Amino acid sequence: MREPSITLDPAALEDDPYPAYEAVRTMGGVAWIEPLGMWWVVNHADVRAILADPVHFAVGTDASLIRGTFGENMLTLDGPRHADLRERYRGMFAPGEVKRTLTPGIEAIADRLIDTFAGEARVDLRPSYAARLPVLTMLALFGLDEGAEADVRRWYDAFGAALANFGGDAGVRTRGEAAAAEFRAFFGGDEEAASNALLIFFGGISTVEGLILNTLYAAALHDQALSPDTVDRAIEETMRWLSPVQSATRHVVRATGPFAVGDTVNGMIAAANRDPAVFAEPDRWDVSRPNSAGHLGFASGPHFCLGNHLARLEARIAILRLRERLATARIDPASHGGVACMVRGSEFRHPTHLWLQIDTAP
Repeated sequence: MREPSITLDPAALEDDPYPAYEAVRTMGGVAWIEPLGMWWVVNHADVRAILADPVHFAVGTDASLIRGTFGENMLTLDGPRHADLRERYRGMFAPGEVKRTLTPGIEAIADRLIDTFAGEARVDLRPSYAARLPVLTMLALFGLDEGAEADVRRWYDAFGAALANFGGDAGVRTRGEAAAAEFRAFFGGDEEAASNALLIFFGGISTVEGLILNTLYAAALHDQALSPDTVDRAIEETMRWLSPVQSATRHVVRATGPFAVGDTVNGMIAAANRDPAVFAEPDRWDVSRPNSAGHLGFASGPHFCLGNHLARLEARIAILRLRERLATARIDPASHGGVACMVRGSEFRHPTHLWLQIDTAP
């Protein structure tokens, strides 16, 4: 066992990882985690430094769960090959291009989904809205058949489990690999294009679904109305306070500090986003916080999320279309019919259910 070390219960992390982050912070911000077999780094400055350091910390090793699931892609390459590949996709994700070309389509998708439940008294927004909008957006972005939505969602669930499979469960890994093979057959094209499309699809679904749910949940929990004037600040503060993706994994290729070659280091971006050295009263969600945009919710460094502008745009549209179409509806962050709205996940974190009460008549 490495030192300093701490033993954590993986099941407890699913319920609430934030106390564990703070336990590591009290130990100096770095600890070896049992039984995950990896280092956690939790302080903002340290996480940012690791993500900016490809000399000591790499993504492209055989230990990478992303590589094992998706094959070689932008998040499993370092150096010039990564830069060249990233440059090929940069144009389609440039902020101006994203806003100009994709806004009408995303708005249309949001409206179609709202149409399916606008007449209901109450709806669970996760399966009906937040989970569907990013899938349909990704299919539209790549010009693929919307009829594949159910398959994409099934593949996505297998990918999510595989990328959180730090315990090395063979069945989880096999299901992730099988889903990736099915996606490649569906997508067509060469291996490089399919592998990068896999990555873009997954990132474009997991982050956006969580960002929509988490922002609506946080605003409801804090009785904060969201409007065109406040939604962007709410999205940034939510990325800080309740990060949809909790960590960014790197692998040590040159020893430094307590880290030996071959070690896995998780930069806990969710913990960094609540670092009191950077954010005052970090456990408080505050839509007026002046430095919310200093979060690491989209990572940092060479592998900073290429689709961050698209994720923000999708969340903004999803939230505002709900407000405009269903002006009297309200989010119930508690429960309905015995089904609780529980925020769960140690790697991908968001409410398991989020109820929208549409019929607010007494």
